[in-house]
Amino acid sequence: MELTLNASVANPPADAPRYPSDTPLTLCMQGAKLSSLALVLNVMHTATVRAPAERVDEVVSDEGEYTLSELAAKHNLIVE
Repeated sequence: MELTLNASVANPPADAPRYPSDTPLTLCMQGAKLSSLALVLNVMHTATVRAPAERVDEVVSDEGEYTLSELAAKHNLIVE
């Protein structure tokens, strides 16, 4: 699955699909804030995902295929 971040992520439609945390995602992001990655994952998954408060403005670049657990571990995201 590929996802393009746009304004609708902040206010997703009620019927937006939600995916289990073991769904593999193809990620390609360059210079995105960690908080933006967490927001996208939060909207896409059934779990709550957020960036640690002290790292929300950290800029990350990454490319590859990951599950939510793998991305959370790699970028130290909080999954609840």
